[in-house]
Amino acid sequence: MQTAIRQILVLVTHANAFLSDQSLKDFYPQHEVFRFDESVNFVEVEHTGEVWKTHPFASDPFDWLLKLRETGCIGLNAVRLAIDGDSGAGRKTVAFVGGGDRWFIEAVYPTGADYWEARWEIGDQSRSDQKIWRVTYGRLAKKQSRLNDRFISVEALSAELGIALQEAVSFSRRHKLDQFEAAFSAGCAALRSKTDQELNGLAPNNKLPLAASRLLAAAQVSWVFGGMGSWNDLSFEADDQSRYETLSDTLFRLINLSLVAAVNASFPTVIKRRWWKFW
Repeated sequence: MQTAIRQILVLVTHANAFLSDQSLKDFYPQHEVFRFDESVNFVEVEHTGEVWKTHPFASDPFDWLLKLRETGCIGLNAVRLAIDGDSGAGRKTVAFVGGGDRWFIEAVYPTGADYWEARWEIGDQSRSDQKIWRVTYGRLAKKQSRLNDRFISVEALSAELGIALQEAVSFSRRHKLDQFEAAFSAGCAALRSKTDQELNGLAPNNKLPLAASRLLAAAQVSWVFGGMGSWNDLSFEADDQSRYETLSDTLFRLINLSLVAAVNASFPTVIKRRWWKFW
């Protein structure tokens, strides 16, 4: 999975843990999603006429968490906006910086929601520690009506993803694609697990319900989309190519929906019940 997506998921789950008064260990800058970042800062974006201006908000992710709590943030959600309505365009460009779908962080307040989006820029490529990325999250909108697509059932998505993964296993086996068969089989196994899954650090320990934990693990191990040598790089003949395209678009859609639904299950439940009383 591309680091830009992983970083958003990590910020959401860890912020929700922090807003639930859970202590964070090895978050920033220790977490692996920040390994190659020279800086990660947060700014407010102001649009006046044709001029865009930015104003500092937080100097790093932990400072951002403190500011969110100070300003009354209730919890965070990941939001994915699929380009061209899940037509497959996002799958085909996801390997490129700036490509793929648009991902936002929704910061929920009693009076509405703010929306943050990241911009990744290359800094000094000669650095010996390889920290070459300068990441800036901009708050593009404040006090907006909330989007509704993150409340998709984890259980329903698990069932639908399981069917698609089984089809992908069969397709991969028929074409002797051992590497991809193993990835899709691992996804199926994660969905059936009777114990918590290894989340590769995307969520703090014990932050997610078991069903969401399984779904997040399945989505991670089944992510096969990228550039050269990835699932996107395959081609077939006649009907197999048509089946591959349909299956690929289905997998990309379901895996992304699963990532969103799973990490958003970390939204603070006690605070959420209190928040609903405002409406």
